Amino acid sequence: MALPRRLPQTLACGAELKNTFCLTRDANAFLSQHIGNLENLETLEHYEAAINVYEHLFRLEPEVVAYDLHPEYLATKHALSLPQELKVAVQHHHAHVAARMVEHGREKPVIGVSMDGLGYGDDGVLWGGEVLACDLLGYRRVAHLEELPLPGGAAAIARPWRTALGWSYALLGDEGFERAARALRARAAGLEAAVAGDGPAAGMRPAGPSDEALEAVRVQVDAGVNAPLTTSCGRLFDAVAALAGVRHEITYEGQAAIELEMRATGAGSAAPYPIDIDGDVGAAAPAVVRLAPLLAGVLTDVEAGAAGGAVGARLHATMAALVLDLCRRTREATGLAVVALTGGVFQNRLLAGLCEAALAADGFDVLAAGLVPANDGGVSLGQAAVAGYTVLKRRGDLD
Repeated sequence: MALPRRLPQTLACGAELKNTFCLTRDANAFLSQHIGNLENLETLEHYEAAINVYEHLFRLEPEVVAYDLHPEYLATKHALSLPQELKVAVQHHHAHVAARMVEHGREKPVIGVSMDGLGYGDDGVLWGGEVLACDLLGYRRVAHLEELPLPGGAAAIARPWRTALGWSYALLGDEGFERAARALRARAAGLEAAVAGDGPAAGMRPAGPSDEALEAVRVQVDAGVNAPLTTSCGRLFDAVAALAGVRHEITYEGQAAIELEMRATGAGSAAPYPIDIDGDVGAAAPAVVRLAPLLAGVLTDVEAGAAGGAVGARLHATMAALVLDLCRRTREATGLAVVALTGGVFQNRLLAGLCEAALAADGFDVLAAGLVPANDGGVSLGQAAVAGYTVLKRRGDLD
């Protein structure tokens, strides 16, 4: 990839999942092949060996090391173990936006819409639904989805019903808990009927949370135990997919959201769910997107018998309308009219298409995904750019 300018030789160590690393020399960035999830010793050893191969192949001796803020990422631990004295921590969603900027040769500030699963925020919260005003040196968080508990932590990612129930309870109280529990039980009852019949689900084990499991989520949310806060847009899609009866548990990453997208026909003409926005994007504190009206609307649709595809269509329409609204507010407050769309959620072609069309029709210049992955595979490129520009600034070499 061509960089907008010459940067110090940099090694960017990437993220934990869908890892890539990136090396820079002069005005060139060399983004590695897909390494994968750094969750076992074999992958970590392959990662370290691949870095050595690239450094030898391109005759590089990095003087700067860039890494993610998350202290438990193996990529972060690798970065901190290296001998280079110049090390730069780069916030996950800033790196996402920076990667999109580099791909489009952009140095000037943009509105960065970074929607993904989870990324470590500079306040220690797991971010994932962010609007940033930023350039390749820094960012200001202007808006985000509200912080909600993730009951069970990683267990909620594998079992979207946990997020659906926990968020319904956190936002709508006991009534929300009971409404969500009924929706989840209805899905389980439907599976049991299918298992008992002679259709494609016959003989399968029905998937439905027990009463004890449902109550455990209530306890976790109340106590705040093993329920880290998150602003994740990816988990929002998971929660709605579970409530709509599309998917309670997953067998591969993103399955619930993918299946919801595949069913969501007619999203371009669907009526958005209501959403409240607290605060001002131009204020010192970011505006917060309140999700209670959205989840209440989803539950109402489900109780009225709406199909999963109809609920999914309305969710996609809602998120496209929200992105446009937040970008309009940010443009009014900052004068910025270029929008970078990034983060794993924008691998959703339906959502990306709706957002790109709405923003372009409103006069925005949209930096959309192309060669560089929207997901965490592009993070290392953004890390390399931010770290390189940061070092140039410190040295007084940035005009």
